[in-house]
Amino acid sequence: MKIRFMFPVKAICISVRKECIGVKTYRLKISVLPGDKICLLSGKYIEISYPDMEGKYKQRAYTISNNLGSEIIEISVKRTGNGGVSDAIHDFLCEGNSIDIVGQAGSIDINSLKEKDKKILMISNGIGITLPVALLREMTTGTHEYHSVNLISVAAKINEIPFLEEIYSMSKNNSWFDFMGFIIRDVLPVNMDCFSQGRPTRQEFINDPAPDLVIICGGYNFSTEMVEMVTDIYPNSRLLVEAFSNGIENTKTIDNLDKKCKLKILGSDETIDIDENLSLLENLEKNNIPIKNQCRSGLCRRCLIRIESGNVVRNPDFCTTVKERAEGLALACCTYGIGEDILINI
Repeated sequence: MKIRFMFPVKAICISVRKECIGVKTYRLKISVLPGDKICLLSGKYIEISYPDMEGKYKQRAYTISNNLGSEIIEISVKRTGNGGVSDAIHDFLCEGNSIDIVGQAGSIDINSLKEKDKKILMISNGIGITLPVALLREMTTGTHEYHSVNLISVAAKINEIPFLEEIYSMSKNNSWFDFMGFIIRDVLPVNMDCFSQGRPTRQEFINDPAPDLVIICGGYNFSTEMVEMVTDIYPNSRLLVEAFSNGIENTKTIDNLDKKCKLKILGSDETIDIDENLSLLENLEKNNIPIKNQCRSGLCRRCLIRIESGNVVRNPDFCTTVKERAEGLALACCTYGIGEDILINI
């Protein structure tokens, strides 16, 4: 049997269930050739090509929240209300429909956990909880022994936390697992177990022994805040981060400037005029200049380039470090020219 990594592949929706307000889980059956087996891992994310509410095909990333074997996986999708792909999936993807999976990426799955990771802290907000839940599902069925795994989840309201009953069950049935939810908008009843009002602060962590591993998953601003706090409190803990920005659902728009910006490729005679409302990746593709890419959302690093000169605006990404950005490295899918000629190295 061959392990097939080539994309795209078709997937058929075989069931849909509501997880909580605004979140649905889709069970997908991957179509593979006879004798082939495709390797999709819980915690990784798949890139789906699907039309938005205006019918324009776009690629969006969704975490594999469950791998049920036999080429069956689950993804959980949150309605955003902005007319993007997630809203269209909510309205139109139903049992029997097919979608195109064009890739798999992401740096965190059960194999990211090392033998020495006995004490693990996971922090998520919103739909970012899909990654911790995907890992917990693998942990509860695996043979690795954990001393303690703590999940902290931040949400606006209790009824907006997906998988809550399953998380309660995991906590009850596994002595090594504890859950704490932080609710920003709902007013909580007095003495409600497992929940606190507001956002987690330093006091929630400062008296606890340092974890071996910290996993953070959520929006870019939330993840940045948590990374700064956690690295200050636990400087020696290993850190894994999966962050997403508005770039996953929205295209960055930059006001047009009077001067037309040009893009030059180092080592090439190629020079193109830039549409400043498009990312550098989109401009390169528009002009048939090849560049590696996959997620198109600032998550996978495949479109990493170096800005040799010129002025750019960067959409937030969590794949480049402060040092890399200082050295001119950028993700083409998250970078925009602003009225000055740019020289890049692909």
